[in-house]
Amino acid sequence: MTWTGPSGAQSRTVFLSSHVLSEVERICERVAIIRDGRLVRTGRIETLRDLAHHQVELRFAYDVPAAEFTGLPGVSDVTVDDHTLRLRVTGPITPVVRAAARFELLDFVSREPSLEETFLTQYRETVGVSLR
Repeated sequence: MTWTGPSGAQSRTVFLSSHVLSEVERICERVAIIRDGRLVRTGRIETLRDLAHHQVELRFAYDVPAAEFTGLPGVSDVTVDDHTLRLRVTGPITPVVRAAARFELLDFVSREPSLEETFLTQYRETVGVSLR
């Protein structure tokens, strides 16, 4: 497929099917997730990542009650180890930031999901079962 972009430059589309998602992530700008021959989701890689979750690690100066975070929208899998809280956030991270700001926060790490994690999340939601 060839098309002419707004600047007049020609672009080309190459369809690549791969189970090596790290390679797809490195090479492609847009991806599509297909399940059982049906298109489940399409979009730019960064947009699809936003559909998945973020792994967040919060390190505080002292113990913080996990209950302050477990009830927040989109928060799950909250664990506490000494003064460190680890949690999974789906959707906006603003409620977590606001809750963390009420305490003496020493470190805040949020890791974006890889394309593979995004794919697995989308597949699980579509299929309704765990793939791992």
